[in-house]
Amino acid sequence: MARPGLPSDRDRPVLTPAMRRNLVERRIVEAMERGEFDGLPGAGKPLHIDAPPPVNEDLWWALKLMRQANVVPDEVRYRKRIDELRARLDTAADERQVIAIVRELNEQIRTLNGMGTNVIPTTLTTFDEADALARWRRRAEASGEGPSHANGESSNYV
Repeated sequence: MARPGLPSDRDRPVLTPAMRRNLVERRIVEAMERGEFDGLPGAGKPLHIDAPPPVNEDLWWALKLMRQANVVPDEVRYRKRIDELRARLDTAADERQVIAIVRELNEQIRTLNGMGTNVIPTTLTTFDEADALARWRRRAEASGEGPSHANGESSNYV
């Protein structure tokens, strides 16, 4: 039995999830307009919200614990180093640097590919030294600097 003056359950409107979301959003906007969120602790700072767990919840928890303990997986360290080396390859000053960078890149890629623990499948292939040198020479000529050879000699190449 309904109490006098109060609507019964059958008199209340049925709210769909979309209607509920709109109602919540409208109330948040109204509260913002009234200034109810002004001066809250942490205002203007990013929220540190973890994404919802992926399909593999165990992996999500493991990664979360590692992040909290400031542990960087080997796979991530190798991938970061490979990215750094790729960037250095684009700014190498001479052919010796190109060769040294390509050799270290290939070593890092082989190590990463051979780990067998990659959470993210790797599709990285090694770099060809001759190809890297040819690209570097084209960039050097286009910039007007010309190539600087490992043996100190200049050559005419296409």
